[in-house]
Amino acid sequence: MRPVRPALTARSAPALTATGVFIPIVFLTTHERGASASSTPLAVLNAASILGRILPLVLSDRIGSYNTLTGTTLLAGVLSLALWLRAPGADAGAGLAFAVLYGFASGAAIAVVTPCIARISDVRRIGVRIGMLYTLISVPCVSSLVPSFSRVSRS
Repeated sequence: MRPVRPALTARSAPALTATGVFIPIVFLTTHERGASASSTPLAVLNAASILGRILPLVLSDRIGSYNTLTGTTLLAGVLSLALWLRAPGADAGAGLAFAVLYGFASGAAIAVVTPCIARISDVRRIGVRIGMLYTLISVPCVSSLVPSFSRVSRS
């Protein structure tokens, strides 16, 4: 059995990660409508995402970018299961807690992908590979969000 090539893993893992990371961000305001009809949770998520895009990169210099990506993606998944799957709009405090924690974790998961690609690439090809990666990521993200939007608009 052949070992998994790093380039194959580097293409498929970010696509699955981005698909999973963006769905809660897109549907946060509709999910929290029962608690408040405002876009406050989305603003809080984006503010926490700023810290999530900066602080884990400092950590990745010490423990490695792949280790940081694994931890932050796992954290985002656990937060989705623990806080997102509660009853929609049941508690505004829990919704804001989810927005803060998930904003940090999702921002980190998005930001650490680029150093991972740079780590396995030749310096002259980093830009091309990052561009190709985000082009490949866009297809599963859009294809997973469009059917979800149609389900929300029908209900």
